[in-house]
Amino acid sequence: MRREETLHVSRTLPEQIADVLADDILSGRMVAGERIAEQAVADRFGVSRGPVRDAIKLIERAGLVINRPRVSARVLPVTLETLRERQEARTCLLALGAEYAAAKAGAEEIAQMRALLADVRAVADAPMTDYVTFNQHSLVLYEKLMAMAGSRQLSWLVNQVWGGPVLQMHLYRQGNTMLPRDWALRLLECWAKAIDAIEAGDAEAARVAIVQTGVIAWERLGAAGLGNAASTTPGPG
Repeated sequence: MRREETLHVSRTLPEQIADVLADDILSGRMVAGERIAEQAVADRFGVSRGPVRDAIKLIERAGLVINRPRVSARVLPVTLETLRERQEARTCLLALGAEYAAAKAGAEEIAQMRALLADVRAVADAPMTDYVTFNQHSLVLYEKLMAMAGSRQLSWLVNQVWGGPVLQMHLYRQGNTMLPRDWALRLLECWAKAIDAIEAGDAEAARVAIVQTGVIAWERLGAAGLGNAASTTPGPG
């Protein structure tokens, strides 16, 4: 694979190929209905067809292609509205996770969550922090929340709705600019309220705080102008 197209050296080869294909689709370089020829992709990256097949499975999970046996995968239409719907569904599931966490999280888990929040706040406070770096660190808060919720099914649903790591990382790369510190602090303040509510066993307050993190997150994601098909309705204001 060309080095300039590698996202992270720690990511597997299929993940790296999937990252590039997702970028092609969400940026509009690959349009809805276009076929993805495995051999052409393999030639592009200088790999065998095995990693390409695995990469296509990853972007299928992200809802970017439809893949059927013995037929080339086809690119699905993606609009800002479909991404917004996913974000809203994901936020609802995370909010449910916050309710679960409020009912069962112990003191040790809450202390760990506070430590993670402090780490992310330190990243936000650091000079020259970019949006991608901040989001790579802040994702651990969502992961910890779902661990505290204690529901494997709910965690699975969150990943299914949002499309897994491939789609997440692509969306966050769209904001590869200097971090707007006021935006980050508003997001982290909601997380602090969520943790306080979970510690107090207040499921409703925890839910509300997590819903607000979704609203704030969309302020950045919704501004990325992603998609390979025309939008039919305006995005959130």
